[in-house]
Amino acid sequence: MFCRKCGTQNPEDAKFCTSCGEKLGDEVLENEVSKGNNNSFSNQQMIDSSIIRKAIKAKAKASSKSSIVITLLLTILLAILGVVIGVANVGLGIIYILLFIVFWLFVFFGIVKGSLEISRGKQIEYMDIIKNSFKNPSWCLKYILGAFVFSFILGILMLIPLIGFILGLVVEIYFIPVLAMYMYKAADPNVQDKSLSSMIKSSMDLVKGHRVEFYGLIISFFGWFLLGIVTLGIALLWVIPYINIALANFYRYLNGEEDYTDADKGLSNTAIIALGVLGYLAFITIIVITIVVLIVSGVISEDKNDRYSGSYDYDGEWHFDNHDSDNTSFDIINMEGVNVAVPSDYTEYSVSGYDMSYMNEDGTVLIATKVMSAANMDLNSYSEELKNSLPSTSYTCEDIESKNINGNDWNKLTCDYSGGTKLYNYIATDSSNVYLVTVTAYNSLSDKGESIAKDVEENLGFAN
Repeated sequence: MFCRKCGTQNPEDAKFCTSCGEKLGDEVLENEVSKGNNNSFSNQQMIDSSIIRKAIKAKAKASSKSSIVITLLLTILLAILGVVIGVANVGLGIIYILLFIVFWLFVFFGIVKGSLEISRGKQIEYMDIIKNSFKNPSWCLKYILGAFVFSFILGILMLIPLIGFILGLVVEIYFIPVLAMYMYKAADPNVQDKSLSSMIKSSMDLVKGHRVEFYGLIISFFGWFLLGIVTLGIALLWVIPYINIALANFYRYLNGEEDYTDADKGLSNTAIIALGVLGYLAFITIIVITIVVLIVSGVISEDKNDRYSGSYDYDGEWHFDNHDSDNTSFDIINMEGVNVAVPSDYTEYSVSGYDMSYMNEDGTVLIATKVMSAANMDLNSYSEELKNSLPSTSYTCEDIESKNINGNDWNKLTCDYSGGTKLYNYIATDSSNVYLVTVTAYNSLSDKGESIAKDVEENLGFAN
């Protein structure tokens, strides 16, 4: 039995709340009726649920949200800082991301607790939200543990083909309201029994018979989410606090802590859910139609592995109808006596150890050429020497491949370098020189590097 004043769960036969001493059970209802109070929680059950939903949202909308907005803004700025750190230093970036995830979990618990305090009429500052989680770390950890258990079970179900997906969807729909109320239980100082099992059980009891109301409330924010998308997420800084405070109001409504009847009648929750489902299906349909149109029009390739035809014009530029790389065209450039296909958006760079080189704007793929005196060394001997010169502790190389490319003999040596870098080396000789053409893809961009290497390989040749 829940206390309608503080939300504490009490034994079924209790007459008084173990937390605040409030009278419980039928005696409370009789006292409410004798006082002429027609807005008691029991009488709310006879009120149209759309009125309750609109009243919950109206009070949430009128509540001060500045503290939560500032907290979200600071969190976003920290996330952006993490991206900058990650770009500058991959190792440090991963550590930062892990620390940020932990920090965000604590901050979100603080937002839940702050939303509940705002719902109860308290004035809070953004620092209070940050401090909330760290003041009650055990509460926060139980909230995180509950969310983890739910996610773990759902993830296991989703691993089962088809049936698992259906079961996972059913479990998700059934338990999301429970998880939402569980969060507010964990954050509610009025709840005395903070054991994991007790909070899960009491949350299940709390939402029993109210799942349609819950989803009606959540789906009624659909328009606000669209506004968030249209404004590139800026509006969500206000929408997220609005939803969290509304959920806090819903939690207090279920506990019988406050009446929510001061609103006009609106669409039923069932109608809102039906409209939400139709809107979701319409959205998916639009996405599918858009993808099909893009495929038919040739903007998107149906098979990324397809090689496409093209033509080489007098201006030295290769034009294709389609291509599987990120570029729409490449130039054939004479790099120290070798014709090399270089994407049109690459820029010439000076790289130590190479005679001529080009790199893309983000510095992730390098195309370079080096010419050396043959010194009576044949193609295979030089290829073996190149392979042996690469330290086995850092490089893992495949067997040397002999290829005939555009009428000339070339050897191909593909190597992986520690850290995810991939090298595609092409070696050829003539009467006096050894030619080395290298395509290097950094930071595990092997797919991108392989695509560029295919372009280079297909167009290799000696310049006239």
